[in-house]
Amino acid sequence: MQLKMFKTLFLPLALASTAAGAAGLGAPDFTAWANNTLRKAQIADAHVVETKYPFSFTFCRAGSPALWQFEVMSAAKLEAVAQGKTFKGVEQNPSRLVAESAACSGGA
Repeated sequence: MQLKMFKTLFLPLALASTAAGAAGLGAPDFTAWANNTLRKAQIADAHVVETKYPFSFTFCRAGSPALWQFEVMSAAKLEAVAQGKTFKGVEQNPSRLVAESAACSGGA
């Protein structure tokens, strides 16, 4: 059941992204999705650096040089879905990737 849902949701998105890239339109921008996820997590002082929809995104918090990652769907959970296993909700906790990131401190 979950595998069918995953295929139904993810495959069209992957194909649309590929088609957009092939047509010279560039990759879709999932910044709004990432900002919405941050808002739901009550993180209001952040800006999104990079998105990897539907898996994760990175962000910086205002006044901090640390780069954070918000993992929405891990590789292990994707594997579980592919094998037909079920799991409770998606854990969405940000984790610090880099303490001093150029992306967050205004560097190169």
